[in-house]
Amino acid sequence: MQKFQYPSFVEERKIKVEEDFQNRYRYLLEIPLKRPYGNEFLVIVKHPEKADQYLSDQTVDKILRFCYDKQATKVYIAYLYAFQTRNSKIFSDFMKKGDYEKAIGPKNDHYIKKAASKADSVIVAWGSNMFGYTEEYKERIKAVSELIKDLPTYYVDDVSSCNWYPQHPQVWRNNSLKELKPWTNLYLNDAEIYAKPDDDQDKVLSLPLSDTYELTEKYHVHTYPHPRSYDSDMDITFRRKGGVMDGLYSVAKEVLLDLSLPVEEQLDGLNEHEKERVLQYLQERELPNYNRESSLYMCWLLEKTEELPHSPSLKVNYNGFVYIYLEDLQDESLPYVKVSSQV
Repeated sequence: MQKFQYPSFVEERKIKVEEDFQNRYRYLLEIPLKRPYGNEFLVIVKHPEKADQYLSDQTVDKILRFCYDKQATKVYIAYLYAFQTRNSKIFSDFMKKGDYEKAIGPKNDHYIKKAASKADSVIVAWGSNMFGYTEEYKERIKAVSELIKDLPTYYVDDVSSCNWYPQHPQVWRNNSLKELKPWTNLYLNDAEIYAKPDDDQDKVLSLPLSDTYELTEKYHVHTYPHPRSYDSDMDITFRRKGGVMDGLYSVAKEVLLDLSLPVEEQLDGLNEHEKERVLQYLQERELPNYNRESSLYMCWLLEKTEELPHSPSLKVNYNGFVYIYLEDLQDESLPYVKVSSQV
């Protein structure tokens, strides 16, 4: 049996494990990487196997190598089902006996929410249903989706046509060539959600803000962990809770901030009013004390270019960023806005 040592870029002595060893539950692996700044990913897979604070396993090894390639500084690994086993068929026995909670683990949702409160984004990677009881498996996916709904959420490589089953890390191939793609657990047909491709139409970048929406509206400032693959030359709209959008913005200026250093000293290119907007935004969002002291944040200073009084929304409120067509966004007759399929 192959033993997986942790890669050299892992801070092995700082690995944390949340588990109930006596009852065979492992709820969470928290694995810091040897990088001074970057993103913190929460990766959710089907169930824990062998990895602990001393040895890795094939699944965890692939996750860590992929996330390190994507500039991660820390990786949290959580599970749909926290019962630790290398044989997923044991879950068939749980389901047959109606022991759903035993398969999930009594503290599992608590630790998923705990990790989600610290992570910058989520990668879903639980794979297909290998033990039958499809309805029970889908119900568990729905429940976990609710726990992470306020975070940008992605999958790697292939996903089933209905988006239930994002590919498991064990079948990820060349990690360095894989990209993160926005994911949502859709219970609808693609035609209900995606607009037909039209390269002649202008697109808008749409970002979910949730709890920071009011601050962005107040100060016309938005910050996010750097790097992310956003195009700041595009028109931008922000989604509040419920997926509703109230206006269009453009990025007037952008400043890369290192939150381990005094912020005011990094704002030399801004006028006094712009500096005040950024500092007030950061103070109210409490970013300097956001447990990201070594992280880089991109700061956008925004100009509101258009009000959207009809408050358009998406058919499905994606957890991550999407592109939509400007013409659809401005059309007050549409009941909802479809997502551009050219994401």
